[in-house]
Amino acid sequence: MSDPKISVIVPVYNVAPYLARCLDSLVGQTMSDIEIICIDDKSTDNSLEILQEYENKYPQIHVIALDKNSGVATARNAGIDAARGEYLGFVDSDDYIDADFYEKLYATAKKENADMVRGNVKIVQYDGSIFTDHNEIKDVQKHGKWHFCWQWWTAIYRAKMIKDAGLKFPTDVISGQDTVFLTACLNSTNTVAVRTDVFYNYIRREGSLDEQIMPPHKIASRIKALSMVADIYNSSVTISDADYIARYAVVLGGMENHFRRNTSKQCRESIGAATIEIFKCCKHKSAVAKNLSRRWGKHFADCLLSYDADGIVECWARIQSQATQKKNDIRKTAYLFGFVPVARIYRSDKKLLIRIFGLKVLQVKNEYGVYRLNFMYLPIIRIKSK
Repeated sequence: MSDPKISVIVPVYNVAPYLARCLDSLVGQTMSDIEIICIDDKSTDNSLEILQEYENKYPQIHVIALDKNSGVATARNAGIDAARGEYLGFVDSDDYIDADFYEKLYATAKKENADMVRGNVKIVQYDGSIFTDHNEIKDVQKHGKWHFCWQWWTAIYRAKMIKDAGLKFPTDVISGQDTVFLTACLNSTNTVAVRTDVFYNYIRREGSLDEQIMPPHKIASRIKALSMVADIYNSSVTISDADYIARYAVVLGGMENHFRRNTSKQCRESIGAATIEIFKCCKHKSAVAKNLSRRWGKHFADCLLSYDADGIVECWARIQSQATQKKNDIRKTAYLFGFVPVARIYRSDKKLLIRIFGLKVLQVKNEYGVYRLNFMYLPIIRIKSK
């Protein structure tokens, strides 16, 4: 039997309510020459039973049941070891993908002779709202492979590249090990091609590894992962100075992101200290500090350059406090003739919205520190001629 074109690796642990949706999206792929490797990490619900039902029904599904709960990194590594495909794909068991996802990614991989090809993503937020996050894929198109930061599950990876470089998910990192794996792949890949017309559907839910408020042990794991990513940048011989500066600033920005996801004094102090330790290893300190001063001000940059961890904590706490004070919406309305609403402005710490004559013309949203600006034009009249 010939090897499949793509091996899809699905780690599974206590996701019974979401598992069928995920598996249905995989067995329904328009590309038939794939294998689906599901690794059950000793689930305590009926996830394994669901997997076995699908395995009995669909020959492309292979189930590996681990003897003990070992974590998602171990599960994914077991999938890598078992995979026979030319390319590897990874899907989280509570997510799902478009029906032509792998067909289109593989076609682009062959056309471009690319080690990695990434698709687009739709993110389902905690409140059920959905938005298409084009930002990272556009950055990859514009600036190159190193700007592929975190949406690693949108991609397929040449198996030979991974196995030749001995790349695996670090098993001593419970949260953030996927970012380490992605960064190591970027350091080994020849190129990252993109497809903007096919989507991975990423589900955010409380209790997942990407939950909005994180306990200290997950924060500590994320800090370790970011430190490992910085180590890859520091040892890379292929990354340019410009990319290094931009990506190192993103690593430190990730530290601030986790600062906002836990308010414990001890946790925040550990984040500040870890930020300084990562910065001490930086090869272009002045340039990275200047980059971050645009976001958090000159005082923050001075604290970095002087290795002042307490100053870092105070700076981030003050910024967060100022944002909290603006939490209540500010609404202003401009009226024509004193009673006809012409323009309305709604502003909070998360969103700015401007409507003119009831039409939404500008929206700025803040999602985890990333500002997204959208102009929206609506057709008022359409004239069609023969």
